[in-house]
Amino acid sequence: MLQGQRILQQYCQKRTAGGLIGVLADQQTAGKATTGRHWLSPEGNMYFTLCVPLQPPTGGYGLSQTLLPVLPLLCGLVCREAVYHLVEEVLPAGDSKKMFHLQTKWPNDIVYHGKKLGGSLVEPFDEHQVLPESDAETVAHEEQQQEEAASPTIPFNANYVLIGIGLNVAAVPVLQDGGRVATCIQDVLESFCKEQHISFGESGVPRLSPRRLAHFICEAFLPYLTPGAHTPDRKSVVSEFEKYMDKSLVLHKRVTTADGQQTREEVNLKALRLNEWGHLTVRNPYGAEETLCAEYLY
Repeated sequence: MLQGQRILQQYCQKRTAGGLIGVLADQQTAGKATTGRHWLSPEGNMYFTLCVPLQPPTGGYGLSQTLLPVLPLLCGLVCREAVYHLVEEVLPAGDSKKMFHLQTKWPNDIVYHGKKLGGSLVEPFDEHQVLPESDAETVAHEEQQQEEAASPTIPFNANYVLIGIGLNVAAVPVLQDGGRVATCIQDVLESFCKEQHISFGESGVPRLSPRRLAHFICEAFLPYLTPGAHTPDRKSVVSEFEKYMDKSLVLHKRVTTADGQQTREEVNLKALRLNEWGHLTVRNPYGAEETLCAEYLY
């Protein structure tokens, strides 16, 4: 994500007005996932760093500060919507949302039949920040960003938020950390077409474009940036995310071992509900309930 930050910083410093800016990569060599894990980045998927302007205190264009507590949920909804738009370009006329059901997993993942399609990572961004040049500076910078990403609080002096989005378009990453089994949009689409006897002739199902998916993500974000009576608020974001949330998934807390490795707790957790701030209440096998705020789950 650091190289994307450098590119975005150059654009932001030259701009006189806020707006969405994005950097799309065909492949990543140092992709970053939640809790500092390495994001597996095979070619053929979408790796998109989106710079979203925050609304000034005086009002106007940008993401409202009131939406920041639920921004991970909002990202999940935006990605879900974008995937449907991408698939609708390929399928015959019809409502793709009625054809196959994409669900969300707290706090920002997209899943299909329990398999992960992708997720996002949110960080504050200062266009005037001095970015690291040396390897040592880069390590220190990434450690600081990991601490900031673990907190739901965005500094008041931030003008933008960076959203790193990874969605499996045509390739399924190999599991290395015991995480959730993954799938890709292309496989989901081809399987669906086979089940529904939808034929595209000898050429087969058209290949999906990561670039088009990034375009649809930008389009899906726009309603949240334009102030007005119809701009979605925090309550509607939480309600919409919960409506699509797959509560049947067995969840596990992500923990760090003594040697710094990421793994999961063995205790099974069941998702129950979201509160007004988008925090997830879960129940363990013993019947006890717990509300999670900034933790990421397997």
